[in-house]
Amino acid sequence: MKTLHIILIILFLPVQVVFAQFLSNEELKSSFYKHMEGTLVSGNNATDSLPVSLNLRKKDNSISGTAYYKDDVVFLTLDGFVNERGILKFEALNREYEIKGNFKGAFYDTSTFKGTMERTKKGKKEEWRFTLQEDYSNSIAFKNFQFTDTYYINNNKNYPYVRINIDFLYPVNHSDEAVLEKIQYQAEEQFFGDYALRNNPQKNIKRKRDNVFSDYKNIIESNYQHDPDKIRYYIWESTYSSEIIYNSDEILIIKVVSEEDVGGQAQSGGQNYLVIDRKTGKEITLDKIFREGFRKPLSTIITDQIKVDYELNSNTELIESGFLADMIRPNDNYYVNQQGIGFYYEPYEINEFEARVFLPYKNIEMILKEDSPISQFYPDNLNFGGDYKFLAKAHEQLLELYSSLKKSSMPDPDAMDTEYVQSDSSSGDVQYPDEDSSSEGGQVVYPGKNSSEQDTSQGKVMYPDEND
Repeated sequence: MKTLHIILIILFLPVQVVFAQFLSNEELKSSFYKHMEGTLVSGNNATDSLPVSLNLRKKDNSISGTAYYKDDVVFLTLDGFVNERGILKFEALNREYEIKGNFKGAFYDTSTFKGTMERTKKGKKEEWRFTLQEDYSNSIAFKNFQFTDTYYINNNKNYPYVRINIDFLYPVNHSDEAVLEKIQYQAEEQFFGDYALRNNPQKNIKRKRDNVFSDYKNIIESNYQHDPDKIRYYIWESTYSSEIIYNSDEILIIKVVSEEDVGGQAQSGGQNYLVIDRKTGKEITLDKIFREGFRKPLSTIITDQIKVDYELNSNTELIESGFLADMIRPNDNYYVNQQGIGFYYEPYEINEFEARVFLPYKNIEMILKEDSPISQFYPDNLNFGGDYKFLAKAHEQLLELYSSLKKSSMPDPDAMDTEYVQSDSSSGDVQYPDEDSSSEGGQVVYPGKNSSEQDTSQGKVMYPDEND
């Protein structure tokens, strides 16, 4: 019997030792950011390897961040969770939300992440093993500041309240102290805005809290009449958090996410990106990426891309589809990666909802600076140079033409090829004596519009809206 007990102990001991090797969720910090570097090794062929870089973010039980398979030139978003035992499971998704990797692993100490990654490529399932190390030799480390506070009306926990949640990442290392201070202040200014004091995250957090509480007191508490059945309508919750999108190759990209839940009736928020040159500590603005005079042609490219993304006819005016303008201009809320540049628009900035536009480098090669701070991301097949200014000039001429058409009255009926009967100015529809006699559906095509691309099913003449 003794021998049997010994055998059972020996059999179970290795399993217990293996599970004791990695950190549980309780042993991990509730929130952290880690830049991980390492190699994926194929389970089918040990000589087949793939360098990978992770920007790993843990907030309580959720996992987020970004991944970059260096040989595949693929930039991915991470989404998953960590269970009580400390096992991390997360998906790596591309811009089309297609799964490009399923990660499963654990931290065997605070800086070593081991596990497996599975993915399907070209119809074949692949399995990879990895050991990743926390590494800041070519990146910046961050200190995580977490803060939560609640204010109850009349300091009574039976009354409505406002709660603020802050999860702020503060840069803490750089070989040049002066450059680090610039990066620190930019990160604070991005996160705290008007409340930012230079290089003082603790005070900035308190100032942010005080401002949110002050707004709640002025807007809600000053007029509140207690009603137990309506408490939920007077509860506010504000959440602000930092994400690291890219952190290597001399480029740092920080994203700040804000969420506002007001009384459970309406949610608002947004995302704000900051792209920093780690060599100088300065923000990389659009004029450092694009050639002189880029704004007009870039506006045209963005507008055309929006029409593609929203599956609109190329001749459709955006205002007709719910946008606030027909020409969408670039803003300063953008990010870059190995595939291109993306712009983020807040709700009601260009339409009722938030909007994203992503432009591959190939689509904007004519207006890119060849030696820009992000040139490391450019693919090899870009064709720089050429006379791109004709785009701006053509765009300007189209705007002038459109403006003149808006100011003009209805075209002279005698000048039209078809007999004019009447026009309903409220709809822009023109009735013809015999609509079937018009092989083109009775549609007038204005300069700059390709008649082969027109929607001729409605028999409409499209005039500019004089009320614009």
